[in-house]
Amino acid sequence: MAAQNVGSRKDWENVEIHTVYPKPGYVVLEMTGSIHMGPDCRRIDHEVEQHVAKADNRIVFDLTRVTHMESAAIGLIVRTHTHLMKKGGGLRVAGAKGMVRSVLEMTQVDKVIGVFPTASEALENLSLLG
Repeated sequence: MAAQNVGSRKDWENVEIHTVYPKPGYVVLEMTGSIHMGPDCRRIDHEVEQHVAKADNRIVFDLTRVTHMESAAIGLIVRTHTHLMKKGGGLRVAGAKGMVRSVLEMTQVDKVIGVFPTASEALENLSLLG
């Protein structure tokens, strides 16, 4: 996937976010570490809002390198999905495995929001939105 990389940030507590712009209007937020309530969720929410303000409203949360997430992260995923849909876009989740995948399945978030093995597959699905 050819994309413009814009660096990594580890400004907050436990989660590192690396932003990739695969094509106009689309963003992949590659996350590393643990996602906890408070600063981590606020940081992700802030990142999303910055992209929505620039009309980048098709977003993939790539959780391939996320090892743990609290229930607050599930709430954030659902809120982000709803917000992006209202803006004519969408959210997809990629790379969830282990505990993270189990939490998505246990809460049935995977039934509401597309969860894909890779960011490429998630992006392909987002492109079907029209």
